[in-house]
Amino acid sequence: MDTFAVLFPELLSAFTAELEASGNSYLSNELCASAVRSVSYDADADAAVIALESPRQLNVVERRVIGPRYEQSIPVSRTYMAHIDVDNFDRAMGIEIVSPPPELRAKLSKLAASNQRLERP
Repeated sequence: MDTFAVLFPELLSAFTAELEASGNSYLSNELCASAVRSVSYDADADAAVIALESPRQLNVVERRVIGPRYEQSIPVSRTYMAHIDVDNFDRAMGIEIVSPPPELRAKLSKLAASNQRLERP
């Protein structure tokens, strides 16, 4: 799986500046190292979801007793109408983008259509 930084350097650059300005620099580091599990794009809604896999693994208690679950959505919308979803362990779970610019829309459509699972052969 490719990392978010490799597949979406333009988004990482924009999000990093906004996250650091809002005091969420830990999340920009998380995004940089997160792997992209899948990309989906809905043309009717003009929205995309980039599913991420955090580089931080959970220990046995965190995984089996507490369990990961959705915690909050952090807006990063100065450049893009986007939100980063994080779990209860502050790990990035995914990114939702609404009405992406044309060049990003084309890239998201292509990735979603060509290969839902972004694993290398």
